[in-house]
Amino acid sequence: MSAITILCILAIVLSITVFMVWASASIRSGVYVRAFCREKTDRKVVYLTFDDGPHPPETERVLDVLREHGARATFFLIGSKVSGNEAVLRRMLEEGHALGLHTYSHAGTFPLLSFDKMLADVNEGKRAVESVAGKKISLFRPPFGVTNPTIAKVIRTLGLQTVGWDVRSFDTMFCKSSEHSCKQSGYSCKQSEHSCKQSGYSCKQSEHSCNQSGYSCKQSGHDWYVPVVERIMKQVRPGSVILLHDRLDGASELLALLLDSLAASGYDFTRALPNTQTSSSDSSETNLS
Repeated sequence: MSAITILCILAIVLSITVFMVWASASIRSGVYVRAFCREKTDRKVVYLTFDDGPHPPETERVLDVLREHGARATFFLIGSKVSGNEAVLRRMLEEGHALGLHTYSHAGTFPLLSFDKMLADVNEGKRAVESVAGKKISLFRPPFGVTNPTIAKVIRTLGLQTVGWDVRSFDTMFCKSSEHSCKQSGYSCKQSEHSCKQSGYSCKQSEHSCNQSGYSCKQSGHDWYVPVVERIMKQVRPGSVILLHDRLDGASELLALLLDSLAASGYDFTRALPNTQTSSSDSSETNLS
């Protein structure tokens, strides 16, 4: 076998591997699962979606902001978090929001599970949410937006409607970056205290720097969501499905700023995704009934 033949084979294998990774990681690809990611419309309407809840007290603060702005959202819930938070789910329904499934465990290894284990996980989460909702829940968002043939089979087996997004806020990444800066600030403060013990004069300066460091930490935690909103507003378009997380400290402040920005741009956010039973082969950009 010639070197050129070997290189060609390696190139083909690499291309197939890259394609499969992309197909799994991008819920909008539609290769394994046809997910609703955006409504085809000229109307300036957007759909707010939240993952990883319920997570009191922040979820309740998010609900407060939604109510104040007359907004509706769809919450993709982790089944293991339902017990003890039933009142939060009931409030979501009472205030006109929609509920969706986000598995029971939301384990990092979820995409790698066997069919039987994956089916059991999704079913357990489905039962947990439906026991409070008192009705069938068909909306589903896979953890991390990852899809593969096993996930596709589970979705078909349970007759679920997969929901993706076309606007990914990356709010979790911005929040973690802010928390990391905060921890670094606290570490510098400790170093400063160590130097303080060595010098009485430097001690006062050290305490001043430490206080400033703590102040910056608070500012960092308060302002982390501003670039998130800016990012969303650059991507949003008529029919967009926006991905957010209600488990983050500051999620309610992010939401308030986002809703004000959307309203100023003429967007309608008064509808949640309908909990309708549709085929998993729906187009990634389609019309909602």
